[in-house]
Amino acid sequence: MPQQVIAMASGMAVGAGQAGCMCGAFNGGTMALGLFFCRTEPRGPEDPQSVKCLQLTRELHDWFKEANGKNTLCCRVLTHQFTLSPEEHAQ
Repeated sequence: MPQQVIAMASGMAVGAGQAGCMCGAFNGGTMALGLFFCRTEPRGPEDPQSVKCLQLTRELHDWFKEANGKNTLCCRVLTHQFTLSPEEHAQ
């Protein structure tokens, strides 16, 4: 994985900048889908690669909410019952 990709994801920790909001695992999954399935040049909203990437991201979104049993992408809600240190949370 290029170091730039890791650097780009650094702000996702603990719900986007430690705000407790959007789950970093979901954000990371979205980035991974873009890395493998999306376009690299602007070709408009009808570009087949863009359409496919958006479709896969929506599928991930819906699956993630259902699979976590809490129907949310909110890190604060997802980790409410945990008492993990920052080091443990990152693993």
